[in-house]
Amino acid sequence: MIKILIYIAAWQRREITKLCYDGVERLQAYNPDKYDIDCLVVYSDDLDGLLAKTYDFHTVHAPNLPLGRKFNIGLESAMGMEFDYLMQLGSDDLLSNNALDLYYPELEKGTELIGIKDLAFVDSTTKQAKYFEYTKIIGGGRCIKKSVIEDCATKIAYRAKCSFSSPVFGAHGKGAIVYLPVRLPATDRLFERIDEPEKFELWADDINSGLDYNSERTMKYKRRTEAVISHTEPLLVDIKSETNIHGYEKFKGKEYPFKALLGSFPQLRRL
Repeated sequence: MIKILIYIAAWQRREITKLCYDGVERLQAYNPDKYDIDCLVVYSDDLDGLLAKTYDFHTVHAPNLPLGRKFNIGLESAMGMEFDYLMQLGSDDLLSNNALDLYYPELEKGTELIGIKDLAFVDSTTKQAKYFEYTKIIGGGRCIKKSVIEDCATKIAYRAKCSFSSPVFGAHGKGAIVYLPVRLPATDRLFERIDEPEKFELWADDINSGLDYNSERTMKYKRRTEAVISHTEPLLVDIKSETNIHGYEKFKGKEYPFKALLGSFPQLRRL
């Protein structure tokens, strides 16, 4: 059995978010002998937190901005939970049951990063849909092995023994606390380790967009195996509304028949 923790950062748009949560419940019920699926929601609005709790999802509160910090606060909470893979979903995303079965051979092998590059966008107002393909694995539906997060997103605190300046760590005075990525060894001449809680930072704390690309850069130093899953039909739907950072019209994909999505994504019938 593969233990998957679905990780969602929520912000209002609760009618759409409810469809997303119904989609998570669908995944949880799909094949419980193969997949043990739990869900953690990072919320900023109290009503968002209450909605997640009605689904018995785990919750943690964080300010909505910067989004990178919000994601990292939730990640730190997630790392105290048991799971094999962290699956990222947007609060307006739907993943198909078929995606789980296509992922399964890679999950079983222990592939470290599994995801897709293509999806369908749906306009929540007009019910129009389009197919779009990125050049990299996208955040929606991305599965990251827990050990990869432990290796590449953990920053360890050191105290500088003397003043120094470096292109990697910047300028620091004597006694300064410096957070170093695990992949960069500290020299005894400059540092001594101090006892502080580990900090899990997969996303840059101060950014609001480009989060998937940023976290990909964070992981590339430790990740060794990757699988891009493709299929004849979209495995993920992203429901666009007026409050999205990037709206439906920004993406120049091919038109896709909305009705063709309803079999894999029945929640769309309630748009």
